[in-house]
Amino acid sequence: MSMKPMPAVLVVDDEHGILETLAAILKWHGFTVFTARSGEEALDVACNIQPDWVVSDVVMGTMSGVQAAIGIRELCPGTQVILFSGNALTSDLLAEAHARGHHFDILAKPFDPVELVQRLSGHGQEDTEGGHPGFRQSA
Repeated sequence: MSMKPMPAVLVVDDEHGILETLAAILKWHGFTVFTARSGEEALDVACNIQPDWVVSDVVMGTMSGVQAAIGIRELCPGTQVILFSGNALTSDLLAEAHARGHHFDILAKPFDPVELVQRLSGHGQEDTEGGHPGFRQSA
C-alpha cells in the first residue's frame, strides 16, 4: 500500500525569520517546501512548480500577498491559499479580493503551527464552490 505524497507548499514572506521557521516546520512534517521572499518572486516560483498550497503573509513590499495569491490562482487554478497577517489592512485587502470572486483562508498572527499543518494536511477543512477553502478567519 503506497502512501499519498504530501502536498507541495510555497511559503511566502518578506521576513526572513518567519519564512525560514515556517519552511522548517512544514519540512519536518513531510511537506515539499519552496520559498519566496516577495509576491513577485512567489508568482515566478508558482509558475515553475505549480504548488498544491501557498501559505503567504498578506502585507509585503510592492505586491501584497492577496495580489500574489490572485495571480497564482490565475496561473495555477488548483492551488489552494492560506494567508496570514497581523496587520489591520488585511481585512480591506481580503474584502476587495472577495468582491472579485477570490476566497482565501486567513490565519491571524501569531498562529499555531499545528493548525497550519492540519489545514495543509486536509484535516478540518471545509470545501466551498470550486473546491477551494472558503474565507474563514482563525484567531
